[in-house]
Amino acid sequence: MSHSGRLHLTCNQDVARHTGVRIPSSAQLLIKNNVMSLQSQIREDMLAAMKNRETEKVSLLRVVAGEFGREMKTGKELSDEEALKVLRKMSENATELGNQGEVDILDKYLPKMLGEFQIKTIVGGIIQKNGFAGMQDMGKVMTTIKNHPMSAQIDGKTASGIVRELLAK
Repeated sequence: MSHSGRLHLTCNQDVARHTGVRIPSSAQLLIKNNVMSLQSQIREDMLAAMKNRETEKVSLLRVVAGEFGREMKTGKELSDEEALKVLRKMSENATELGNQGEVDILDKYLPKMLGEFQIKTIVGGIIQKNGFAGMQDMGKVMTTIKNHPMSAQIDGKTASGIVRELLAK
């Protein structure tokens, strides 16, 4: 076994020991069409950070992996949407605590959020397409937004304000 193979094995064992999360081999990390899931990408980045001795990043990504583990219900990997929810919550908490270093690391995994104009366009289209009118349809509009293909990039608070504004007209 080569030295790098031992290092990789040691890093995998180290991650498993400290986080309780088993890290599969690189070959197992790839999913259909050679695209990594967000959770797999974070594992790979944690291993790279270990090799590069980036202690702050390793520490944070271990916490992220632990949060993923707590969120897993069936023992399967989280979907990217579920993983994004965990990351977004952690990023918001880090922002509230003023930990910019953590925010910078976490934000690399989060998609860019849509601007108010883009959200307004999506919400307006949903309202028009479905014939929603009045505040009694707000729940229906918000449910439709949550099921929208770009929902991961739509801030719920912003969307809620826009829905209120458009339904009040």
